Amino acid sequence: MRLSKTVNKIVATLCLVIMGLVSLNANVLAQSKKPITYKGEITNLDAFNADIRTKGAEATLFGIYLQRVKTQIIEFEKNYAKLEYSPDSVQSIINGVIVSNKNEVMANAIDLSQGMAFNIKQFSAASGTFDGRLSPSVEKQIFDLQWTSKNKAPLKNLKSQKPDFGVDLEQILVNEANANGLVEALLRNIIYDRVKARLSSGMIFTLSPKDSLGNKIGQKLEQYFLSNYQKVLSSKKIDQLVQTAAIVDKY
Repeated sequence: MRLSKTVNKIVATLCLVIMGLVSLNANVLAQSKKPITYKGEITNLDAFNADIRTKGAEATLFGIYLQRVKTQIIEFEKNYAKLEYSPDSVQSIINGVIVSNKNEVMANAIDLSQGMAFNIKQFSAASGTFDGRLSPSVEKQIFDLQWTSKNKAPLKNLKSQKPDFGVDLEQILVNEANANGLVEALLRNIIYDRVKARLSSGMIFTLSPKDSLGNKIGQKLEQYFLSNYQKVLSSKKIDQLVQTAAIVDKY
């Protein structure tokens, strides 16, 4: 009887431990999905409030959001892909959202005047390294494309001996495999997917989880940047695509 009670206690304790671990893992997973941000504060509140009084909330917030956009673009493009966007389009998007959401503008102006700070995306630094310009995994994807060449078999043999091609072998591989533009198409897709993943929830301007104005501006800008970037990639030739892939593939 005593043994049975002891076993029951052990089982109950194990259940509690397992439940705790499951809860911990769920919390860790939820945290890992959240974008890493830093606080973008307005350093001179007196000047900000003076602008609100003289210029009005819409014009003042337009300048603030535009500055926050530029800050995040600089962070994004630092050692990463250039978005090659139109500044006029960015300004038009910000202005359009502000003009269409006057109540939210006033609410955010009040919050900012009281010292609240923006959440701004913090983009990670490069971590990948490889001998050539493309990672071994991208080289493998090039081999998997449907291209034919008398040099494909020798190159595959070299790949089996050297998983990561250096620049010279990589250039030969790209030249051989891109006869029908197959590598261009592959690299465009890879670069776009990497940029999209990096921009996902990346344009952040929220003062709080309930900040609908910041969310609307962020979503509109993200849509614009991604749509525009597809057009940018469509005009790039193989050498330019390889250079861009060499950068984004390190992240």
